[in-house]
Amino acid sequence: MRMQTYKKNGKQNADVFMRYYNSADPNYMAMEMMEATKDSKSKNTEAKIIFDGSQKAMITLMEENKQAVAMKMPNVENYEQAQQQEQNPEEAMKDVKITRTGRTKNILGYTCYETIMENDDMKAVSWTTKDVKISQFKAFAGMFAQSKKEQNQLMAMPTEFTMEMESTDKKTGEKTKMTVTEINENQSSTIDTSGYNVMDMSRLMKGQEKN
Repeated sequence: MRMQTYKKNGKQNADVFMRYYNSADPNYMAMEMMEATKDSKSKNTEAKIIFDGSQKAMITLMEENKQAVAMKMPNVENYEQAQQQEQNPEEAMKDVKITRTGRTKNILGYTCYETIMENDDMKAVSWTTKDVKISQFKAFAGMFAQSKKEQNQLMAMPTEFTMEMESTDKKTGEKTKMTVTEINENQSSTIDTSGYNVMDMSRLMKGQEKN
């Protein structure tokens, strides 16, 4: 998956590749983050992030120096909302105008359907397919959204798998583009956490929350 962000003037702000690891247990997921090169290829893995929804925790593994940081998830409230909103997405999307245009296109061999979502704060154009049975926006909404409100709405999106999306913040003019570059539902992967020097930031963050 490739994520690109742009400023209002069209200048690119960030360009990264992410490899998402789905789990049979919805409480667990992981991803790799890789910076994009000028020729639109991915560099070596910069970091891996493992999410544990049951413990409301995450650990970031940094490849270069073999350091790891463990902490409570910063958007726990939104993560829990996402689990609830998957059951009742209409409630979170009630102030969003959703238009299914009927247009289709083929992306990576999957037939995708265009949906336009719009409210006072944002406009998003997505291409989704029902042929991939993975829930993705609960995991990525925190990075993809421009605001907390938009974040909640993205997490409550229909359960179709989104292959492409372009989201525009109407207030700032900033844009975010997401493009799926490969899907492999049969590959089995394991992330080895041994050999890392782990720093637990959970207590420090808990102390900051009290202050």
